Amino acid sequence: MITYSVCPIYVGNIWAIPIWTPFDEEKYKIYAQFYEIICFIVLSTIDVAIDCISASMINLMAIQLDILNDNLKRIGQNRSNSSYLEQEKQIQNDLKRYIQHYIAIIRFVTETQNIFSVGVFIQIFTSVVAICTTGIQMALRTSGTFISTLLYFQTMVIEIGMFCWFSQDIITKSSQIGESCYMSEWYTCNTSTKRSIFIIMERAKKEIKFRAGGVFEMSLTTFVMILRNSYSYFAVLMRVYKN
Repeated sequence: MITYSVCPIYVGNIWAIPIWTPFDEEKYKIYAQFYEIICFIVLSTIDVAIDCISASMINLMAIQLDILNDNLKRIGQNRSNSSYLEQEKQIQNDLKRYIQHYIAIIRFVTETQNIFSVGVFIQIFTSVVAICTTGIQMALRTSGTFISTLLYFQTMVIEIGMFCWFSQDIITKSSQIGESCYMSEWYTCNTSTKRSIFIIMERAKKEIKFRAGGVFEMSLTTFVMILRNSYSYFAVLMRVYKN
């Protein structure tokens, strides 16, 4: 964003984004440019902070799933020297905690999705438009700030790719819950414990997914779809422009 605001200075422009001012721009050119640079820095800092918070929350979900998978794999492994009934009781107590952890993760994903899904949905829509338009600007070289446009293009791709990458982790690790249960020593447990493990495995068949606006499933597949659609719109607009 700093580059985007500074580059116009080198090509003789006052504003990176033209705005109305109540004073003579030519007379106070340096102050006007300094003002816009400060605005860009503040806005870009806020944007990065919001993206980091939402991405960190999504990454935290994946970390919790890692912990859950690791705990499920250890079912039946840490048996004490007590009687078999006491060992089974301890395993069932541990299993209850793991189930509560699983439910808490699902609730956490749902609540986080309710908070950030609309914003991420808008981000997906605007990213398609931004990637397409900046691609046209670079192809036609209509902008005097080619470097800043290129950096903005890369930023938009990385920004939406970050959400899709972390969301893909949630899908991948939630799909491993059933496998983690199978990798445990479930065969040494009693029938009641086996039944509980089986219920967890059945629930794990429904993967945990982070959806944007309740519509788009955030994943690497969605990321590829965004890039493909952006290129499709880019190709159509370029053909219209040339004709």
